Amino acid sequence: MSQNKTVIGYRKKPIQETIKKIKEFLYTKLNTTIGLNAETFLRVSWFKEITISEESGFVINDPEIAHRWKDKQKVDEYRKLYLYAPWIIETHYSYLGDTKRVVVVDDDGDEQIETHEFSYHVCRKKLPWWRTYRVVQRWANDETEFDRAFDIYQNRGY
Repeated sequence: MSQNKTVIGYRKKPIQETIKKIKEFLYTKLNTTIGLNAETFLRVSWFKEITISEESGFVINDPEIAHRWKDKQKVDEYRKLYLYAPWIIETHYSYLGDTKRVVVVDDDGDEQIETHEFSYHVCRKKLPWWRTYRVVQRWANDETEFDRAFDIYQNRGY
């Protein structure tokens, strides 16, 4: 009876154990002997330079009207396609946007207005029956807060 028990005291299901062993075997054998990485296996990746609006982050597809935009910026868009799902193309790009004024509360409770820099990231997808790429996810990172926290980390709080 002690053979069937694990450390916690419950017996694992044989199917889960088998699947786990197969995954471990494939990952170690493919990665060590052949040099394949499980995350990049059957993935085709490429870059494309696109023109976006700095203010909104939207892509300017038509080159005839691109000259009308004052806040345009060229960025590299990273695209990937998995061969086991060739109908989905996933893309993402990032850009530095305009600075914004943010109200910050000090340790003393005083409010101050600071200028912060933001970097924006956009993830898009395209299916064959869609005419254009659709935004799936969009988020912003406060680079000023990151720089401040990084300086504190490097100086160890001093």
